[in-house]
Amino acid sequence: MPGSIRIGVATDTNIFAPCWIITTTRATSPRAIGCEGEAMIYELRDHPDDLPIRCATLAEARKRGRQRRERFGIEILIYEIDPFEGEKLLEVVS
Repeated sequence: MPGSIRIGVATDTNIFAPCWIITTTRATSPRAIGCEGEAMIYELRDHPDDLPIRCATLAEARKRGRQRRERFGIEILIYEIDPFEGEKLLEVVS
């Protein structure tokens, strides 16, 4: 991409593809990084400000959300994290 700078980024997730931050795009989330071969990341949260539980697929997020709801008896929020658009609330598991 012309005019952008690629910087190596260490993450705490299991991402096996090269990742970069595109400095020409304003990220709406600190987790909005571009990853080669990775289109979306899904996250579970008990509250919008809680630390996320990352999932590779929406099916995995829904399954883990149902398990967490049954275990703790609380609503679980599922977010879709797009490397270019940021985060979007998809659904509430209640």
